Amino acid sequence: MNITLHQTHHIIADFEGIFDYIKTNFNRETQGIHVFPELFLTGYPLQDLCLQKPFVAKYTHFLSELKNWLKKNINQDSCFLILGGIDYQLTDKGIPTVIKNVIFQFGDGLNLEPIYTKRLLPNYDIFDEKKYFTKGNEVKVLKLKDKLIGLLICEDM
Repeated sequence: MNITLHQTHHIIADFEGIFDYIKTNFNRETQGIHVFPELFLTGYPLQDLCLQKPFVAKYTHFLSELKNWLKKNINQDSCFLILGGIDYQLTDKGIPTVIKNVIFQFGDGLNLEPIYTKRLLPNYDIFDEKKYFTKGNEVKVLKLKDKLIGLLICEDM
């Protein structure tokens, strides 16, 4: 099983562009393990944007649409996606109570589910991640087919 690293650069919160990239590069015949960078699904760095209700609503809608598209258009037995994004816990009014910088997995029985949370949050120079994100506390090794993949996000290395 091949592993492909995707190094895409896109504008922060360009959900249509992100969706277009995925639709253009993936279909039912796509195979292998595909790894995307930190916060691929949102862009980086987000700073205060990740706290704004319009962004949160647009992102959660995008995630729902992406889940539906992936389930219908990708074979979960032969194509696996490992994508960086945000996992929100929201109030009934859509206000974030917990924000996590995570890795989502699609395939092998999971439909875009968070499987790992960034543990070491930088707080220097232009980075103020402790202000926004709740840190993870577990290490994770993912087994996909014949591959073992140690998961980490940036500073976790």
